[in-house]
Amino acid sequence: MSATPAGYEAFHSLRRKGATFLCLVMVSTITMGILVYVDSYSVHRWDDYVNSVPVSMIVEGPMVHEKDYAIAQIEGVTKAAGIRKSWAMVCSLQEGEEYRNWDITTAALDEDTIDKFPFVLSMIQGRLPRNESEIALASSTAEWIGVEVGSKVNYTTYVNYTTYENTELKWWIVTVTGIYEVQNKYQAYGWYGFADAVINETLINTEDEHGMLLVDVDKSKLSPFDVDASIRYLRNIETTIMTEIDPAYNPTQPWNSIYWNQNILLSAVYQYSAWLTTLRITEIVRNSGVVLMAVLTLILAIRYNIHDRRYESQMLVARGASESSVQLMILHEVMVLSILATVVGLGGGCALSRVGVASKGFFQFNPSALVSEPFLVSVQSIVIAIVVGLLVPMLSIVGYLAFMSLRERVEAPTGKLAKLGRVLSLVRWDVLVIILTTLMLFAIYNAGTRLIMNPLLAFFANLALTFAPLVLFAATTSLYTKAIRRGSSKISNFFKGVFGVIPSSVGVRRVGKSASSAALVTMVVVLAISTAWTTTIVSASLPATKEAQARMVFGSDLTFHLRLDMWQNWTDFEENVSKYEGVEATSLVPIKTMSMAVYGSSVSFVAVEPEEFAKIGYDYLGRPLNESLLGNYISILASQPMGAIVTESIAQEYGLAVGDIIRASTSDINGNITVAVLSVVAIVPALPPIYLTDTGTELNNWQYVYTMVGSDVVWTSRQYMDSLFNKSSYDFCNLCVRLSPNINGTALGERALNESRRFLVQSSPYSTVMMELRNYVQKSDFAIDRAVDTMVVLGSTAIILAAFLLYASEDMRARKREIALMRAMGASQSQVEKTQIAEMMMLVIGSLFFLLLFAPLFISNALYTTRASLYLFPFTTIVSIPWPMVGGILILFVLSTTLFAIIVARLSIRINLAQALNAAWTEAGPLGGEP
Repeated sequence: MSATPAGYEAFHSLRRKGATFLCLVMVSTITMGILVYVDSYSVHRWDDYVNSVPVSMIVEGPMVHEKDYAIAQIEGVTKAAGIRKSWAMVCSLQEGEEYRNWDITTAALDEDTIDKFPFVLSMIQGRLPRNESEIALASSTAEWIGVEVGSKVNYTTYVNYTTYENTELKWWIVTVTGIYEVQNKYQAYGWYGFADAVINETLINTEDEHGMLLVDVDKSKLSPFDVDASIRYLRNIETTIMTEIDPAYNPTQPWNSIYWNQNILLSAVYQYSAWLTTLRITEIVRNSGVVLMAVLTLILAIRYNIHDRRYESQMLVARGASESSVQLMILHEVMVLSILATVVGLGGGCALSRVGVASKGFFQFNPSALVSEPFLVSVQSIVIAIVVGLLVPMLSIVGYLAFMSLRERVEAPTGKLAKLGRVLSLVRWDVLVIILTTLMLFAIYNAGTRLIMNPLLAFFANLALTFAPLVLFAATTSLYTKAIRRGSSKISNFFKGVFGVIPSSVGVRRVGKSASSAALVTMVVVLAISTAWTTTIVSASLPATKEAQARMVFGSDLTFHLRLDMWQNWTDFEENVSKYEGVEATSLVPIKTMSMAVYGSSVSFVAVEPEEFAKIGYDYLGRPLNESLLGNYISILASQPMGAIVTESIAQEYGLAVGDIIRASTSDINGNITVAVLSVVAIVPALPPIYLTDTGTELNNWQYVYTMVGSDVVWTSRQYMDSLFNKSSYDFCNLCVRLSPNINGTALGERALNESRRFLVQSSPYSTVMMELRNYVQKSDFAIDRAVDTMVVLGSTAIILAAFLLYASEDMRARKREIALMRAMGASQSQVEKTQIAEMMMLVIGSLFFLLLFAPLFISNALYTTRASLYLFPFTTIVSIPWPMVGGILILFVLSTTLFAIIVARLSIRINLAQALNAAWTEAGPLGGEP
């Protein structure tokens, strides 16, 4: 009788290698898919950063403009133009004898420079000067001295400037022929100004003249494929230029040179690289659950590979081979499989990335984007994919082998102390981690805005919320492993009524025997479904949150910001807007900032017409007033014109209660004080401020200090406020508009802007909920996250099936022997099939139990750490659950796993009884079980 177990042949080795290879390919595919998608999407950002720069480099220094021809001959330089510059002063007569002057830098542009670099300046009005009696000013200069095209200005230069007493002034009266600007987006790359004024060459002061050199390089040599090579290319050109200008130039000490090269294009490439690196790290951290799922799948594959070769390893050791050589043999096989899987994963990742490229939302696809959108695989992504594909499996197998080598089999002691020791072994690190993690999460959730207001604590809190659920999940899974290993007999009793006594006992106990693998499969399944649910709910909740935020901030569907100096026309403008199709109601809402104490903070008093605004406005949660409790409070103001609705923040600061009297005051420029006396009719968590023009989607300067929106606001009656203030003395006045459903508020706002521009504030004429929501969902960060979520969900589904496949394939010889023994003992084919199904259903039910326990935690953490605004609102997130998709994901999982269990059950019973029992009795000893 042969001592070789049945099935240990070429096909057995092929099955082991194939299953391991499949898992490695899936992990590599998901990793590469995300990286390639980010690379492909970054091509658009590369164009924004690099291809839109109007000039590559600006070199400044004494007489450097005379070097333009020599610089143009340098390899890589396509064109160069020199500009003469000097210092001067301009001033304009303002209000009688008052002068406003400004020291400026001036530049003389010739036709050659304009032809070579036409986008250096952007003319707002007029043209560039043509003779010495004309001048063009930068928009900031013109605004400061208060001039426009056609104005006369005094242009003054300093002559014989040695000491203050000896300085002579030389001046001209010139006419402003144009106003220009340098586009702000170029300032992000370090170019903070070209010149404050453009003059004719004859006006250049030769005594303090200095030069500027505009340089453009061959951008075709730059590529997002290899950012580092692009940086080296620009660095080399910069060094060559500076060496040509200054032979003593030292690249390691550029500050010692009297010439300065502002490498704008290099700064743009650096910013692109920083943005790309940040995006990659963000996506990895955001999908930390997927990373853990991939690692668990690798461990499951490596565990399967090692256990499948256990008999071979034992035989080799018995014949004299060292354990290190056997482990090296296993390591070599996994290394070869990893290399092949990495190569295949590169191709699979490229294919998966196109799914993300075609995604214009979470599972919303645009097939035409597969062809129209760019495709890029950068060198950095290839390196990262190779490192992940090779290093992670190697670390996993080395760690697993090291762990297995440290395990010692000891005989279990008996006695009461031994039983107590076994109980205590169950609650070592598992329970400690669960308790500490739970306490930490509880503390973070109850910290509220106090935690968010501290940037450092907020950073660590977000980091903790990202990884704490995974730690908690791992600790709970450890307890789950011990529970099913020790309690499989009791658990099998629950399945007897469904599958029968024998199938339940054998199937469930098989799970207990392979508890470690079962726990890993459970973790993979729960992480995959939790990830799918989390991305689904977050994708639906963020737009709903942004819509609620916009409604709260603007106070209506469409808000026009009116000019205070045109207050006589407010009513006419309101009547004109109310006639537009789709407008249901309108209301003028003036706002006055007053103080409620001598040294108290400012409070915004919003004056509303109660009956009008109740049909238009929204509460602090974005709900229509006529559907919320705040709408009832508004109706009180109609009967109590001197009433006031205050926020909880104000009430706590001043110790107010309903019925108390509040006094607020303000003074005008003449020192006249106006006092408002109001009675508190209601206290609410927050109130829409209405005067804000955005919801904090983009970063403004003042947002570095977090501010709670709607906390320092009081609503009162417009009738009372109009009795205290003239319309022109308000700080703001808005026209709030309620629109019919599906009406384009942006189009209506543009129509009003074209017809009545002079009535509106020029910088931000109107705000709409629809426009704010559209701008948010069209942001690159939002689009990237949704596309990556789509790819992750698809990849996770494949990983679930791979995990079940590995579990079903693990220790196939033992599985077949059990089936053969059951058949030999008289078990029917139906009982054997039910045994396999009971085993798989045990995994499914265990996964569902963990899913119901941990999915809410993963979802709540994701919603807590994902912010739709840079402002702080009284609500963190408006949760929106797309139940059809959530239910569909669960049904898909249950159906696919059930079908998989049935297929495995049908295939597993096809065995040769005599072959399966061959040498089985010698395997029943101590070495036959799981190590």
